[in-house]
Amino acid sequence: MTRIALGMAWVDLRQLVRDRRALITLFLMPILLTSILSFALGSMFGNKSLPLTKVTVVNQDQGTFGANLTDFLRQQHAAFAVSTSPSMTAARQSVSVGLSDVAIIIPSLYSAHIAANAPTQIEVDASLNKNTSQAIVQNYLTAYGTQLAEYRTMQAQFPAIAAQAGSQTRANLALQPLQLQFNEYASGLNAVTSGSYYAIGMMVMFLLSNAIHRGAKMVRERQSDRYKRMIASPADRAALAGGHLVSSFLILLLQGAVVLLCSRYILGIHLGPSSQTILLLVSYATSLAGISILLGSWVSSVQIMESLAGVGSNIAAVLGGSIFPVYGFPQVMQWTSKALPNGQAVTGLVDSVMGISTQSLILPISYMLILGLLLGLAGGLRYGRTA
Repeated sequence: MTRIALGMAWVDLRQLVRDRRALITLFLMPILLTSILSFALGSMFGNKSLPLTKVTVVNQDQGTFGANLTDFLRQQHAAFAVSTSPSMTAARQSVSVGLSDVAIIIPSLYSAHIAANAPTQIEVDASLNKNTSQAIVQNYLTAYGTQLAEYRTMQAQFPAIAAQAGSQTRANLALQPLQLQFNEYASGLNAVTSGSYYAIGMMVMFLLSNAIHRGAKMVRERQSDRYKRMIASPADRAALAGGHLVSSFLILLLQGAVVLLCSRYILGIHLGPSSQTILLLVSYATSLAGISILLGSWVSSVQIMESLAGVGSNIAAVLGGSIFPVYGFPQVMQWTSKALPNGQAVTGLVDSVMGISTQSLILPISYMLILGLLLGLAGGLRYGRTA
């Protein structure tokens, strides 16, 4: 049985090597599409910093606290591009024409109210399409005001501690612009570039299409005289089905390996650890081989198989995330992606690029392996009953 299965696989591999058109479709097209999509859609992935918020400040206050607040905003180089305006009208006009994102109006009694420990308000104006920029500015102002209030409370209640802050007097310390501390915490995961994503997505999509095409080839074979001779031969029908399973697995595995290796060493695309990539690729090839045998054994119409290979594989590729990340899809479509082996393969390989542990990949690997073996068994049983 093993000898027959391996012999059929060897014949298929030899036919593949001799078919230049198949070689171009299986290997060249995925690499070409990967390079095009990674270049065209590069802005969708990777670490991208937020654009600077253009802020116009109108300081109507004549005291030192208003000047300190303006200085504080100017010091936030990573968040704001600050300019000043002499009047509210000019600042609001700047916002309305798009020269500024946000206008900040510091009232004339700002310093006086702070000195008297009285509440004060700062006006933050923005156009309707700049709600995010307005919220960012308000968060900075809230943090600044909170820290200023805490410092003045400490000065009032613990003057000795405040005096030890340096050689400056308490009055001078109160006039210094505050330095807010913003802590960043790294998740420990790597960013996924467009090249990495589409190297994975195109590999997964083309393997799925190839698996369905191989199922269509089985359907055509069942309608040929060659199939009748094979069934009439002394060879066990289970061995014949196993030969198709092994052959599909090896060709799909070879196709996936070549595409990923070319993406890594020719296009210079970063992929996950080799051990994780191999495990995921083997399990995905197993699941697709099972699908191929199931379709080739149970479907009797070549037209149906051609439709599945064309429209069906494209729909599955979209739902599986090969074309666009599934996190932007509705929840129902995300659940569908988790049920599809190609969705599990894309998610698992992308997680591997991000640096997730091998233990976290056990579930998708096991799912694809079990699915492939069960579908292959179902297809093999059916293949053995047809004559």
